[in-house]
Amino acid sequence: MADPPSYHSTPPPLFHTYDFIERTRFKLVQIPIKELLVNDKDALESWNDCAGRCAMARLMVEDSNGKAAALLGGRIDVGEGVRKAVVRAAVVAGNAGSAVDVAVGRTNTSVAGKQRGRKSGKKT
Repeated sequence: MADPPSYHSTPPPLFHTYDFIERTRFKLVQIPIKELLVNDKDALESWNDCAGRCAMARLMVEDSNGKAAALLGGRIDVGEGVRKAVVRAAVVAGNAGSAVDVAVGRTNTSVAGKQRGRKSGKKT
């Protein structure tokens, strides 16, 4: 893997986007799969956090209305390869996030469910 960008030599919007995506990736690989499969509360919360971060990363790289640019301090072009990878991760995380909720009997409480415009229910 390439060296991480330097804060001082990298445009701030690119640095913050890179940092956010790398931290998301790090959090994702820290989730213990065995605990996630047995519906451990902490593992499920970590998964839902990562699903939300994937959705946010997608908004950051697909910024069509300038909201992410305002948050990041400017627009960036990450390239088509990165854009496709982030979109794919957001879709997979959203679909898997809602599948985890169904598996544990929760209805519409995941970040993925909220992103689809569903009303949030109580956690069980």
